[in-house]
Amino acid sequence: MVGPQYDLVGNPLGAVRATFERAAEAAAAESGGREPVAAFRGKDWGANEVFRSFLFEQGGLDKVPVLDASNLGLIKPNTLVRFRGMVQDMLGNEYYVGAFKDGSTWRTNKFSDFSPFSIPHPCDSHLWERHLFHCVPVPGQNSWTRESSPGPDVCTMSICLTPEQREKRKRGADNDAMDVSENGNVEASSSSKKPKDDDAHNSNSSPEVSMNKEHIPEMNGVDHHIPGSSFSCLVKVYDMPESQVKLNDVAEFIGVYTFDPELAAPTDNSDDIMFDLIEDVTAQLPPSKVPRLHCLVRRKLSAHDFLSKPPTAEPSPILLKSIRQSLLSHLTLVLGKDELAAQCLLLHLLSRLLNKVDVVTVGRLSLNFTGFNRESASIFGNQINNLIQRLLPYSQAIPLSIEYLNTATLQPRKDNKSGR
Repeated sequence: MVGPQYDLVGNPLGAVRATFERAAEAAAAESGGREPVAAFRGKDWGANEVFRSFLFEQGGLDKVPVLDASNLGLIKPNTLVRFRGMVQDMLGNEYYVGAFKDGSTWRTNKFSDFSPFSIPHPCDSHLWERHLFHCVPVPGQNSWTRESSPGPDVCTMSICLTPEQREKRKRGADNDAMDVSENGNVEASSSSKKPKDDDAHNSNSSPEVSMNKEHIPEMNGVDHHIPGSSFSCLVKVYDMPESQVKLNDVAEFIGVYTFDPELAAPTDNSDDIMFDLIEDVTAQLPPSKVPRLHCLVRRKLSAHDFLSKPPTAEPSPILLKSIRQSLLSHLTLVLGKDELAAQCLLLHLLSRLLNKVDVVTVGRLSLNFTGFNRESASIFGNQINNLIQRLLPYSQAIPLSIEYLNTATLQPRKDNKSGR
């Protein structure tokens, strides 16, 4: 196990590399020094167990901040965050240098975008792969679900960027031209103000990056996201069959957060081998707009996961009957004292998708209420919408007016140029 010297929230990669080096040493001793890390491809060497124990057995989940649009610019890169969202697009696989030999020591680049160490050329190395998922906040997510799992206050945590650090990052992005060399020194053009030494990007293996002000897009622009959303996340998932995550799944991803506007436009002549392996599809989601999350732990979410205090034990039948009767009474009142309509609405809200036969979804049927005039339809519609918003974790009201149906797009469209 990783000792207490590692801050799993503030320095998760330290724990990952420590467990890897110990596992590599043990594997080398067993194999006589021949390819000790070959068996680690697509497998966990113990890092996942460390984080699962911390999150779910030691109460560490409440210490991990929830990544959203409000704190995107506040959290330090390479720290542990959790993100709740829906899988909007599956972008295939990405190859990367998972492990390489630095002298006599094996090192890993797993759960990171770029190597923290200089990769010698040539060297013994292993190519691994990871799955890419473009995730967005759950469409129609109701406000009470966000309040149920707020996480710690980011501004009071040590992983929060100070105002000075945020100002430095902003100044760095506004430079007319800036080059970051391999040794971490910053070279600015004559028209740029010379930065201080501590402003340098201090990664020993940072690739050479050229940036121009006009080429830096706005952070998380809306052009890559669903209508009404200004935030998304590119989640990179490791060590799993691709079929375990499906399109439109709602899940919570816990992992290493990376977001750096300086990585927005890598040059084509970079010598870093990690750049050569980045898929073209990610060019549509540059790091200056869409943060990356290297997933350590993931879990599919159900309605119960959005409750602030989910029941620890199954309620008694008497209590369930009382809750059901109370809810039915409220539904009946909202629906104009129509008990049959209330029964139908409750069953509809409890229904689940069981199967799909051709184009028919078995288990989820439409429920239509009739008998309204133009005035009462609006009143009852608003009352039912407010009621459903308080009962379900996510819902969306769509006005079925002729004008809306003639102008709205109700199904996805693919951009064949970008492949999305």
